[in-house]
Amino acid sequence: AVVSTQSTGAEEDLQAYFQQYGTIKGFEFIFDKGTQMRKHFCFITFEDGTSVDRIVEGKLPPNSVIHHIGKYRVECKKKFDDNHPIQKKVKAAVNQKKRENESWGGAPAPA
Repeated sequence: AVVSTQSTGAEEDLQAYFQQYGTIKGFEFIFDKGTQMRKHFCFITFEDGTSVDRIVEGKLPPNSVIHHIGKYRVECKKKFDDNHPIQKKVKAAVNQKKRENESWGGAPAPA
């Protein structure tokens, strides 16, 4: 069971906060391939799926729940396996938005 978080917080802070929801198996921090800088989100894997459901209050992606950890506002979403129908739908929506932004960003506005 995995939750996706958008946060710049330290692993220790995230661990301390999210362990109240259940046993954490691990963290996966994502890094920018070009700069090797940590991106502002991570994946937290829990032993039990009910932990994730409690964190996201039962909401399914693309819906999210905001948690406040110290000075950070952390957006949490449930992450399914890549081959799950809900995750495929979320990925398709993200890719569509990227394509729209790329095509819109490069062309000048009509006069």
